[in-house]
Amino acid sequence: MSTKRTLPFAGVIGLLGMLAAAPVHAYCRTSTTSAPTVDGHVCTPSQKDDSGLPLYWGMPRITYSVQVDASKDVPFDTARLAVRTAFDAWTSADCEGQPPRLELIEGAPAICALDEYNKDRGNANIVFFVDEGWSDDTVKLAITTVTFDVNSGEIYDADMALNSTHWTFTTDGAPDGIDLLSVLTHEAGHFLGLAHSPDPEASMTAHYQPPEQMDMRSLAEDDRAGICAIYPPGPLANDCDATPRHGFSPVCAEDQSGPVLDAPPTGDRCCCLEEDTCVDGICVEAPGGCACTTHAAPLGPGAVTLPLAALVASLRRRRAARGRRARAPS
Repeated sequence: MSTKRTLPFAGVIGLLGMLAAAPVHAYCRTSTTSAPTVDGHVCTPSQKDDSGLPLYWGMPRITYSVQVDASKDVPFDTARLAVRTAFDAWTSADCEGQPPRLELIEGAPAICALDEYNKDRGNANIVFFVDEGWSDDTVKLAITTVTFDVNSGEIYDADMALNSTHWTFTTDGAPDGIDLLSVLTHEAGHFLGLAHSPDPEASMTAHYQPPEQMDMRSLAEDDRAGICAIYPPGPLANDCDATPRHGFSPVCAEDQSGPVLDAPPTGDRCCCLEEDTCVDGICVEAPGGCACTTHAAPLGPGAVTLPLAALVASLRRRRAARGRRARAPS
């Protein structure tokens, strides 16, 4: 079964006092918990309202697409560079001298400008602007929608929508605009499985606050600890597949005539080296040796979590417009 989660990023001035006392290297991962009054997360150090299974990409090589129309204020080439730079901030994080086992690849531009996941059509992980007709709260600068398997936490698809209907995004640090790279760096963290951080210095802090907003372009220790925990360093096979689940398509489902014919299998995609084998998303020396990389495994059986109400109303995540939908993990 899979479902969707939307993660809004609000534009407000100032942080709530309760977020200021974050422990050093604290970070939170988005979880499978989906309820109107619960901010689904699993944090390190743990918090009393942790709940659900943490999200992760089972395939460490991921393709994304920038929507071809970009925005009236941000040309396509500028958007491409900003998105690339935002993802690079995460993939180049220092995990004790090595980068995380993670690679983001820019695919062909997307024509589709919707957040959707298709189980019987092609897909794309899309970054797009909404110049007109933003349907969510106007205060939200951007929303990342993540589709995942509720039984494991594996991410199937992620799409970023930027609210250019009500906000002007800039790349030159203009004080009267919203810094695009800061917002994209934050949203890229959601794309990769991180939730809002209790650390106000982190890129994953819940609020954008001028004039220090450009600090969010660079990762804090909190951010680095989170991304390194989800994707610990390790080798990637050279022929590792990065095709979106069920094949790539630049167009929305309603514009596709049928399944993508050259869609790759959705089995072993954890990109192990030839001498290793993939076991539940972990590369293991064959046969039965030690793990060559500790991947983002879900919480084990019997783990106890307490789904308490979210502490901060603005951190709550709404369900997608189409609601929770049950699907076979495919």
